Amino acid sequence: SYPTLRKTVMCLFKLRECVEAGAFSHLAHEAITHCTNSLRSASVIINNRKGSIHGHLFLIKFLLVLRSQISVLNISRHHQSQLDFSHMKDVISSLVAGSASLQSLLRDGTPNIVKREVNAKKMLEAQLKLTCEHLITRQSDVLVGDLAYALQDLKQANATARAKEKGNEEEYDEDNFKKAAEVLRRMILDEEDKTSKPTSTPRTKLTGTKKKSQRGLKGGLSHLAKNLRVYLKNKNMERMLLDPVCGNVKKVLLNARELISKSKRPEAKRMLSDLLQLESEVITMFQ
Repeated sequence: SYPTLRKTVMCLFKLRECVEAGAFSHLAHEAITHCTNSLRSASVIINNRKGSIHGHLFLIKFLLVLRSQISVLNISRHHQSQLDFSHMKDVISSLVAGSASLQSLLRDGTPNIVKREVNAKKMLEAQLKLTCEHLITRQSDVLVGDLAYALQDLKQANATARAKEKGNEEEYDEDNFKKAAEVLRRMILDEEDKTSKPTSTPRTKLTGTKKKSQRGLKGGLSHLAKNLRVYLKNKNMERMLLDPVCGNVKKVLLNARELISKSKRPEAKRMLSDLLQLESEVITMFQ
């Protein structure tokens, strides 16, 4: 296991035998916080070197390990005292404006002591939930983000053309239909297709982000499922992460069908056929 996690768990199991419960809960919260921050830092490095899927799954894997390890420890909630200086802003502003004296600063400028409840296990659960949501969002964007953006452009262009009532509807439709058709073509390409050259079409909506993989939609989903198995080795957890991604993919494909079916352009019929085939294959892959 990851060194920081292993040492944290080892220290906690030793500490619980030699300190009283209140002190142990406080120390456990500090240790778990620092361990979680260390895991997050490592996930950022992995993300930069190997890609977001590896960074997210690394963090999810070891947060799950940490949660499992500390589940047997009696870590209770405790209250942490903090100094609250929020009211000082008004006091200092009054002093600067000349409407208050130095004596009022001394009288009213004392910080308040605020107690907040700390729960290490809830904090860990919140971090795990957030990381899972980030993984689902990011992988959905990798798989169908380009198509979703192309469809959005197509819808907006057609709405603009209709608002003008004349002139540019065909021009807008042709431009954006070509973009959507090209994105769909790339999604249909199989992961092992070596004959197709990468598209040079710029992605206007994702300027500044890393270049996405050239593998097709089926290859991308298989790649995700494979990495989930490698990192998590837990079928229930794998499904919990894979099912929402598949749901997002199906939603975008359905939106594409609904939008393209309204068009009378000649290529629309072929695009609808491709979309139906893609939907069927995605459903079959993960039944």
